[in-house]
Parts: sequence; C-alpha cells; structure tokens
Amino acid sequence: MTCAIYGKEHNLLEQDGWKCFARLARQQKKLLQLAHQAKLRSFRCRPTFKFGIQIPRSHAQALELDKENGNHLWRDAEERELNQIDEFEAFMDVGIGTSAVPRGYKKIRVHMVYDMKVTLQRKARLVADGQLTDTPVDSVYSSVVSLRGLKTVLFIAECRLGAQMLGMHILKHIPMRKCT
Repeated sequence: MTCAIYGKEHNLLEQDGWKCFARLARQQKKLLQLAHQAKLRSFRCRPTFKFGIQIPRSHAQALELDKENGNHLWRDAEERELNQIDEFEAFMDVGIGTSAVPRGYKKIRVHMVYDMKVTLQRKARLVADGQLTDTPVDSVYSSVVSLRGLKTVLFIAECRLGAQMLGMHILKHIPMRKCT
C-alpha cells in the first residue's frame, strides 16, 4: 500500500514496474476504511481492565467472570442496580410478553453497563437504548456556556439596560467605559 501511495503521488503508476500498484492506488480509500474498521473491531472486542480487574461487557461475561473469580461481585452489583430501580419506581410493569404497550409509550431494549469505582466496588448501570425512541417535541437542549459567551451577554445587557437595571449598583462607583 505504501508503494502504491508513493507511485500515485509521484505519477509513476504508468511506468513499467509500477503498473502492478495502479489497482491498489485506485482502491486506496476502500482499503484504508477496511483497516480502520478492523482496528475499531479489535478495540471493541478486547478485554477492558481497570485497577487490574477485568470489566465485563455483557451480563453473560459478568457471570463468567464471577465464576472464574469464585465470587458474586458483578452479580451483586447488578442486583443492587435493579433493586434501586424498583425502589425508585422508575418503570411501569405492563406484564411480560404483553403486546399492548400503553398509549404514549414505546418498548425499548435495555442493557447493563459495567464499571468499577476507585474503592474496587463493582458498579452496574441499567441503560436504555435511547436511539430507538423518537426525539420528544418538547425536548430541551442544554449546552455548556463558555465564559467568553457569558461576558459577551453581560456586556450587551449592560450597554442596553445600564448597570442600575441589572442590579449591579455596586458597579456605580467603578468608572465604566462608554458603550456606543
């Protein structure tokens, strides 16, 4: 691939000895995409460790790790999470396998996400696959305000309304620049 890229960049692909790289050069973008996907696939599939302890990626793997280690720490973390959800009454039970979903609701999948605290306590969180739901019409976007943006808004408000109307009577003794 390196030779094909070099030959393409230096217009050598039409010369003898370089013609075999012409097809590779034409498929360069496709091959780079495949290489990138393979790299991501290996990243997603490799085991994750935190503080020297393997973090499971699924419920089955959590049970397998508990069996290998001879303890029930991941299972206890899952039970703790499910008990908290029951305690907070986060979900409405409509029965297992019922096809009638209440009006205004949608059936979605959930899965566990695993992590470990610095204290080596195992954590399991039940998360919903939110991409399966429609975005609500009354959804509100909440962004983080930058300091520069906040200063700009305050400056504009000061110029338009004056420091007295903003309740900044403390600033009346400080010389202010004239807004034009």
